[in-house]
Amino acid sequence: MTITTAAQAQSPEEFFAGKTLRVVSSTGAGGTMDLYLLLFMKHAEKHLPEGTSLVLDHRTGGGGSIMANYIYNQARADGTEFGMPVPAIVSSTFTQPDATRYVPDEFTALGRLVDLPRVFVARTDSGITSFEDLRDAEGEITHGIMTVGTSLDQYMRIANEALGANFRAVAGYSGGGPTFLAMEQGEVQSTTAEPANLLANKWHLVESGDISVLGILGLEPVAGLEDYPNLLDLIDEDSPAYGKSLSVAQSAGIGLSLIAPPGVPEDRATYLREVFTATMTDPELLAEAEERSIPINYASGDWLQDLLGDAMNVDDDVRAWFASLVQ
Repeated sequence: MTITTAAQAQSPEEFFAGKTLRVVSSTGAGGTMDLYLLLFMKHAEKHLPEGTSLVLDHRTGGGGSIMANYIYNQARADGTEFGMPVPAIVSSTFTQPDATRYVPDEFTALGRLVDLPRVFVARTDSGITSFEDLRDAEGEITHGIMTVGTSLDQYMRIANEALGANFRAVAGYSGGGPTFLAMEQGEVQSTTAEPANLLANKWHLVESGDISVLGILGLEPVAGLEDYPNLLDLIDEDSPAYGKSLSVAQSAGIGLSLIAPPGVPEDRATYLREVFTATMTDPELLAEAEERSIPINYASGDWLQDLLGDAMNVDDDVRAWFASLVQ
């Protein structure tokens, strides 16, 4: 005889009704991740059962591993806890295997809010105005990054290997904004930028000719930058640099996404994915995002689940390359 408990008999709507759902962030308050999470939470409550609320919980540190470890190992797997990992949730398992106690594609993927490719930019007076110029450049090109091994460093190294560029890292900046400012002020000749910030706040420098856009690296085209090449398209797929470039681009594709612990009951996972889709396609959310210049590039939970699996499927030399960045 099969015994059905009251919890098993509940529909997802009945289960979530009146509960407080915990949304976990992997970065500190006030940053880009908070911007997206708060926008999502504001509009998601309309698509949840009456009386259901969302609270934000910051679990920072370890390059995002503290949050991901928590979601994987400690968070309730009943659907009431989920969160936003860093885009490098997969590649972090290559660079810091001792700190990452999770298997990326075992998370329950809910969906992506926006991807985070990066744009290569340079001061025009450096003589570098295109990816082609990087192949022929003589001498070093100073390039602003945060710290060795982080995403900005990875993009720079990919360009060096794939294009024969001669970028020299200038490290120590606290983020992409400060590296761009350093380039504006002439401290460095180049860096990479977030497309949204470049298009919304810095495009006048491109129009004036002070800054040149060289191209992008990401999985998908970027609206407003369609005329610039994607570095991934310039690399022979048989080249050793291609696998590394693809892996970096996959982190950009993961972008800012939501994941839940492994083992969330299938009906609740499906329901949360439906809530995510309804929220991210909500006309009121999209109107607010447009008014506030917040880019949205929604992708479904199924798409994200597949990408997490694909991003893990890399050759040993790619894993070794990521590990070498932080040694």
